[in-house]
Amino acid sequence: MFNKLLRTNGIGNGFVDSLTWGGSVLPYYPAYGTYISSSCGNSAGIGQYDVVTDALGTQFSVSVEVWNQLADGIGGSFWTDSYTSNVSPCFYPYGYVYDGFVNTTLSWSAPNGDNGTFVWGEHWDVNYYDGTGGSIHEDGTFNQYEYGYVISSNDAAGHVVNLQNGNWAFWYGYGYYLDQEQQSVYVYPCSIVTPFYVGWNSYDIFADGAGGTYSSFADYSYEPYGTFIGNCGDYNYYSNGEGSYYQGEYTGETGYPPYGTYLSGGNGGNYTISTACGDMIVGDYWDDVDYADGNGGYYNDGTSYYNYLSYGTQVGNCGGYNYFSDGSGGYYTEDDGSGGGGGCPSYGTYESSGSYNLTYQINNVTVNIGTYNYDNLADGNCGSYQNGSTTWYSYGEEVWQETVLDPYSGIWFTLHWRSDGNGGVYATL
Repeated sequence: MFNKLLRTNGIGNGFVDSLTWGGSVLPYYPAYGTYISSSCGNSAGIGQYDVVTDALGTQFSVSVEVWNQLADGIGGSFWTDSYTSNVSPCFYPYGYVYDGFVNTTLSWSAPNGDNGTFVWGEHWDVNYYDGTGGSIHEDGTFNQYEYGYVISSNDAAGHVVNLQNGNWAFWYGYGYYLDQEQQSVYVYPCSIVTPFYVGWNSYDIFADGAGGTYSSFADYSYEPYGTFIGNCGDYNYYSNGEGSYYQGEYTGETGYPPYGTYLSGGNGGNYTISTACGDMIVGDYWDDVDYADGNGGYYNDGTSYYNYLSYGTQVGNCGGYNYFSDGSGGYYTEDDGSGGGGGCPSYGTYESSGSYNLTYQINNVTVNIGTYNYDNLADGNCGSYQNGSTTWYSYGEEVWQETVLDPYSGIWFTLHWRSDGNGGVYATL
């Protein structure tokens, strides 16, 4: 009876074929020439090499001589050289790129002529060998400069800086003038969707030193006062010359007199002084005129004035004295040489009186808020001086009203302008 056991001998490269026959064991080895392994170069690493260039243009020295290890039939082995010309390498060394690219430069052009080429990093996308017969894929950006790295600072006090995506940005120093921009100015007396153009504002733009900007008011141009800008809500609207507006003629049907209708005032006449011989004219005057505002109220055109005769103009003769205008609504006298004069009136003698309106500007409309009353008194030297007092309208007395639109709520309301009793005004609804 035979028992056969096949196992690795562990000695050389043969096998033991155990044949049990009367207690004897006989060895068995691979036949002569059986392939065992292969290697580049000979068993000592020496062999034929060629210089080859990879996909990126890098040269490598690679072995192109293949040696095979064969069994000798008696438990040993030997190597044979299989080198022939123009064969492929056994395997490529580590780092040999067989496909891909590496881009290492970024070209940039600064805004004001500071141009150049700057190597900002390496962008890889490659497939290469691992040196043991396998391969590796690698891609990404490497060795790049950090955000904010200054490439150049030679251009108009600014800085060209590299960004992490490979682009550049140009930062000017704080306060550097960049440009001027112009913005139209609109008003909204009727609604936020119905703008009326009244002019423009311009702004200077400066660098904030961190890649942004800030602005500063520079100039403006507004439509002149009284320029028609639009119609809505039964009214015409006009520019007030200051970037806003005022409500003009009423164009609807409410029963109120239309805007601009004459209501009162406009009276003119001579301005006189009283003497023993009667009144003498020292000038003329014109009253304020009130006009309808189209909404049941009024506005004043502010045209009241007093036009006094110039200083030294003779206005009459009385009691041996010539009378002359002092240019301010009063007079002075001189003896006419007739011998009829009895000397000058004593200091403080009453000679005449007068008054004029005190006014206040509200949105380019002149309104009366008080009066100034005065007396002309003799100065004892055949002249006169003025003594007067101010009377303001009482607190809360209405001096003007206007109808305005809240552009946010769309609600119309009437502002009542009232005297504060001390030469000023305030508004109430």
